[in-house]
Amino acid sequence: MIAAATMLLGGCLTDSHSPESCRYAVTQDLDDGRYQRVLDRVDSRACQAAMSPQERDLNRAAAYIGLAGYDLVDIVNIVIGADRPQEDQDKALEVLRALRGLGTERRGLRFLDLSTESHQRMVNAFPDGLNEACRRQNRPLLSDLQQDACFISGLVAYARFVRSVVLLLGDQLDVWLDRSRLTCDNDRSASGIPDDAEITACAIQVRDDLDQGSGTCQAAGTHDGQATGAVTWETLAAHPELTFLESGALFANLQPIRVSVAPGDACQGRSSREGLRLIQEEAPDTSVAIMDGFCEVETTRGCTGPDPDAGCWPCPVPRAQRFGAITVQDTTLDTLNLTAEHLIGVSSEREREQALATLNGIREEICEPLAGTANACPEDTDGVLEITKSALQEYLRR
Repeated sequence: MIAAATMLLGGCLTDSHSPESCRYAVTQDLDDGRYQRVLDRVDSRACQAAMSPQERDLNRAAAYIGLAGYDLVDIVNIVIGADRPQEDQDKALEVLRALRGLGTERRGLRFLDLSTESHQRMVNAFPDGLNEACRRQNRPLLSDLQQDACFISGLVAYARFVRSVVLLLGDQLDVWLDRSRLTCDNDRSASGIPDDAEITACAIQVRDDLDQGSGTCQAAGTHDGQATGAVTWETLAAHPELTFLESGALFANLQPIRVSVAPGDACQGRSSREGLRLIQEEAPDTSVAIMDGFCEVETTRGCTGPDPDAGCWPCPVPRAQRFGAITVQDTTLDTLNLTAEHLIGVSSEREREQALATLNGIREEICEPLAGTANACPEDTDGVLEITKSALQEYLRR
């Protein structure tokens, strides 16, 4: 399927404006990594004559994935291939470790969203899009190209999840993966949890309490026999809402909050660590925006670091069609509860078993901190867990 998606029907090189030339050129551009040229070329008159709309969208999606910095073969190996986590390994952590070094291009998450949108157009005859089309019972109704779209969009789900965690935890990801590296530089509260994980978990926790203006996410307690600092949050009175633009066009209204991590006993003399997060209030789910670098509210104007007084904010990533920012709801909850299953519906029996083992292992790992509590992840009649925001915030504090 990947070969079909990235090497579509090459032909003989003839007239540079002929349909045959278009197919050949797009294939060569994808093979050689000239992804922007693919995007420019597939809308040309020659390519419109040479390819069906579905073929053009599949090539467009492949180009976006390439621009994001991913090789689909690497993701295949990690999800259903030789490099996938073994039975005794933590699935989510192993997938994070395996994919974290990929997709580091600026705004790579936006490109992944654009690739999914291209795949979505390929199945627009289904009322619920990919989520409906890619169900196993609908496989006989799909063309080969549409099955490719399901398979690849399911792979991209893992890249979206990993890239969002990398962006949320930033340079503290290594510490979050390996707690032996905790110091007062990255764990100000001395709680055993990296500060950026505390800050993000707090933002997820308070998403529905913004009208209160401030509050406490984690009260001071103890860890390893020593007092820990509290984690508190507040809205910014001078900035009740920010209107973010891309090239002059509005795409999101977001509310900033400031989260403070107070020093614990082991870090006495240190100041509190503060972090800004952006909350997107939308029906049905209020969620935390994924941030990539720093910018002014006109996101094409970058800046050096968070400074509300100077108009410098964590930079939200626009969704494919600029109808909001990409959020934790998009990249983790919807992605792992729904999108990652797209490839399962069109896979062979062996691949399906391997993909399910990886995906269900990730779900179980993220849900484990709340297992056996009143807030445990719900599960369906087949025992498949649904990751919730509460589970995700506790997993970040694992």
